[in-house]
Amino acid sequence: MRWLSRTFEVQEFERCRVGRRAAIVVTFDDGYLDNWEVAKPILERHGVPATIFVATGYVGTSREFWWDELERVFLTGGDRPRMFSGCVAGKQLTLETSSPEGLMAAYNYALSLIKTLQVAEREAILDQMRVWAGTPATARESHQIMGREELRELARCSRIGLGGHTVEHQLLSSLSPDEQWRQIKGSCEQLSGIIGREVRTFSYPFGGRSDYNRWSVEVCKSLGLSRVAANFPGQLRRWTSHFEIPRMIVRDWNLEMFKEKIGKYMVL
Repeated sequence: MRWLSRTFEVQEFERCRVGRRAAIVVTFDDGYLDNWEVAKPILERHGVPATIFVATGYVGTSREFWWDELERVFLTGGDRPRMFSGCVAGKQLTLETSSPEGLMAAYNYALSLIKTLQVAEREAILDQMRVWAGTPATARESHQIMGREELRELARCSRIGLGGHTVEHQLLSSLSPDEQWRQIKGSCEQLSGIIGREVRTFSYPFGGRSDYNRWSVEVCKSLGLSRVAANFPGQLRRWTSHFEIPRMIVRDWNLEMFKEKIGKYMVL
């Protein structure tokens, strides 16, 4: 954040625009508690504005996001049965888990499968997997999600914006137009009710080009949102749709790697 603030103009997502100087926007997806505990003090120390997109159905719960639960079920310590057998969407699901390689393959398969499920189907198979692995439903301290009070405190920060990210973090392209409306509108309205002001930004869950569709864009337009974030690499140009703003995922890189990755899209 120190390097970004010294190298670029760092803009707020809701007002991001093409200008004469190279600019950067900082965003966080989902609504993890560490956005408040860890990111907020760093952002404030370096004067960096940021926007946090929140999956509102998880706010104030003791659960983990579903992908974190999968990681916990298959990839954390402890012995596991040699086979998982369960029922998902009325079909039998069997996964071989007798080796580390099998557990990783089972995790990857379950990740791609559950991403496409409806909420009730997703919760049903997660319940079965938790029982199979003997893992609790309550969130680990490291994977907790923000509650209402943390969101209200963030909303009082002049340089931190909050946006919608659906209610249940579902794959929008797998939903009907009506269900997309419920997920997108619902997350913005719920967040607005928590923080006491209008929510005008949104990011598509997962955000790849196949993870949302034209109905997703139309819903965001009809709701009067000002900016919507996708999740594929690129730059904001004068002709870029404000409803499909590209972003680059930042991994656990050191500063030199971070500079190298940024340099692929920006002239340093």
